Amino acid sequence: FSDSSAVSSVEYFYRIKANYEFGSSDFSEILFAKRSERTADIEITSSLPTGTRLVSDVISIPIRFFNRGDYAVENGVLRYSIPEGLAHKSGIFDGGECYDLDRSYICDLGRVGLDEFKNVNVSLVTDEPGDYEVAFRSGYSISDPVDPDYTNNIVTVNLKAIESYDISISDFVKADDGNFYLDLINAGPADAESVTLTLSYSGAETISVISSSGVCSRLLESVSCLIGTIKSSTRANVQISTSGSESAVISASVDAEFDSQENNNSISINVLADSAAPVITLVGNAAVTHQLGSAYTDAGATASDVVDGTIDVTTSGSVDVDTAGTYTLTYSASDAAGNAATTVTRTVTVDDYAGLDSDNDGVLDGSDAFPLDPTETADSDNDGIGDNTDSFPNNLLYSSDIDFDGMPDAWETRFGLDPNDALDAMSDQDNDGVSALDEFLAGTIPAGSLDIDGNGQYDALTDGLLLLRGMFGLNEGALISGAVASDAAYTSSSEIVSRIEMLGDLVDVDGNDRVDALTDGLIILRYLFGLRGDVLINGVIASDATITSADGVSAKMESL
Repeated sequence: FSDSSAVSSVEYFYRIKANYEFGSSDFSEILFAKRSERTADIEITSSLPTGTRLVSDVISIPIRFFNRGDYAVENGVLRYSIPEGLAHKSGIFDGGECYDLDRSYICDLGRVGLDEFKNVNVSLVTDEPGDYEVAFRSGYSISDPVDPDYTNNIVTVNLKAIESYDISISDFVKADDGNFYLDLINAGPADAESVTLTLSYSGAETISVISSSGVCSRLLESVSCLIGTIKSSTRANVQISTSGSESAVISASVDAEFDSQENNNSISINVLADSAAPVITLVGNAAVTHQLGSAYTDAGATASDVVDGTIDVTTSGSVDVDTAGTYTLTYSASDAAGNAATTVTRTVTVDDYAGLDSDNDGVLDGSDAFPLDPTETADSDNDGIGDNTDSFPNNLLYSSDIDFDGMPDAWETRFGLDPNDALDAMSDQDNDGVSALDEFLAGTIPAGSLDIDGNGQYDALTDGLLLLRGMFGLNEGALISGAVASDAAYTSSSEIVSRIEMLGDLVDVDGNDRVDALTDGLIILRYLFGLRGDVLINGVIASDATITSADGVSAKMESL
């Protein structure tokens, strides 16, 4: 209530009532007031730093009630209201506490002399995320000196409260373009603000960094990227390239104020120069005979590289099936770094074998896969071993079964079984109710799984990273650093390598007959992070994949 017509030195008496939609209140008791000719200048300020807080955090707001006027105020008052979403914890000042009046709060500060101040500390708690505004207003009694300047009687404090989030940093991934990539992943639930990424390096003259969001600036032997906001369930991508070094160590760390997990915020990689040449392997025999006049189909060759994985093979030379003679086919391959493999050759002898049986086995040479070996005539799987000798004549991968238990010797050795013990065909190493022989016939493994470190759990930040690093060819400390669970059964680099090798081509998740970190590795990592549906496979299915749907990939993952 105000009465602007009141003059000084006159006593006034008031009775006040409130009018509302359906009537009026009773009149108040008689109020007495006498206007003073004296003036005051009340100023209120807050030193609360701006920024974001976590939901449920206690926020302490300091308010200073300062009298800059010419006369003392006998009945200084501070008032404030609390919006929905905030809870009032306390309001304290020297001499008392603030009290509640229907979600408005009043602090009776009493006398505030000339050039004196009183400090009030208001503590609030956020109940839910959001942006809040709390207004504080100064006041005094009607008998106190008048404050003619209202501009400094109100101060507004803006608050922002969010839930926490989980920012993680993915493993370094080397792409076909020679650059390294990593992702900053926000698993939520809240959006992450003011995210920064720091990349430090040694052993390289320089590195360049390109981020999908924010800006990067170079410091001494490091690059700092102000990524900014990463919304919940999204990621920011960073590209890193090095120059002027044979090898370099790059370390990356991410920082965000309200990150709920800090054990997944850093990673490092030893970038080694690629000087290893790929290796070419012939499919089939190095020397073959072919019937004159019939079409020739070459079995070809494969090539693998320690850095680039499976790479393409180029075949040079030709076979003239209409002219008898010996022809040479040459196979070559080079990796992305330009390292050339040692070439491999195959000789193809074309002749008229229609009526010739060189080994007198009853099969003419033109139809005999082994025209000079009377014990063999066919090689159904083109592995260079005749079907009579080959225990697995239709399986290119295996040929020997010394103990005749139905399982290949190489397969048994790979998975810790005894190739000389036929009884282990009925063993069940992983206690899943399926015998080792049935595991082989079903194409599953008798021991081992995606639980690489053997702690009984499937974890993206341990098993997933270990497998991905293994696919990239990392070993020793670069393989296991920061990626082995504290309760792991397998902790050494050699043990982890053995576990990964045990999986072999079973982790060819997209079914293109090669294991690739940038396709199979990323699919497995995403799956272990709980991603399903299209987000599981977007951008990571190889162009020649035979398993291309999210359902197909998930079914493959379940088998592991």
